[in-house]
Amino acid sequence: MRRTFIAAIDHEVTGELGWQDSRIGYNNPVYGPLAGSPVGLAHDAFEHFTFQGPADECMALGAMYWIRYEGGYPGSGQYARPLRLEDFGSTFIDIHHACHQDDMAKAPRTKKLESHVESDLEEIVAIGAHYVIEEFPAEEKEIGESINANFRGWFRKGYRAAARKYGRMGMSACEVAWLFQQIEQALDGLRYRPDYEGQKLILNIVKSNFSLELGESEEYN
Repeated sequence: MRRTFIAAIDHEVTGELGWQDSRIGYNNPVYGPLAGSPVGLAHDAFEHFTFQGPADECMALGAMYWIRYEGGYPGSGQYARPLRLEDFGSTFIDIHHACHQDDMAKAPRTKKLESHVESDLEEIVAIGAHYVIEEFPAEEKEIGESINANFRGWFRKGYRAAARKYGRMGMSACEVAWLFQQIEQALDGLRYRPDYEGQKLILNIVKSNFSLELGESEEYN
């Protein structure tokens, strides 16, 4: 698996230079460069399949559940802890904001996952709905209802896609979670900070091994 990140300025939030997954198009209304967020970069690399709109984040959360929740990801940093269902539910705020830029796509019909996963999924939706009610005005009720109606289908699709993708690579959820943490830690430092717009960072993954390489964009070659 190969991922390429391009250095770009985060004009929306920090105003700083950060890495952006090359699969994200320019002027994407939902996704942008990440400055100082190694876990965000690893999330994009491992858990995102596409970056078209809010539904893709719901899919990524399904992949995140399979990789980091079931895989036993321990967290990182001084206050590291395993993921909790509360962490998934709180993302409904970001998904709701994303729906201001792009509508939530209708989810495909999906078979239910194993009973314990479905139980967690229902709890995530309940937590998320609570956050949305607390955070957003009543006149945005339809957005919240759209998220609730479609989240389960996209989550299931992302969960199965991650299990299938990494299973074909011969990796279990635990192995992917371990590799996720190794790459996150490698990115958390000065060594891989971008120096200029357009610079490239190449991530190559072969089973449980990876390499990171800083390179120049074509315009600087």
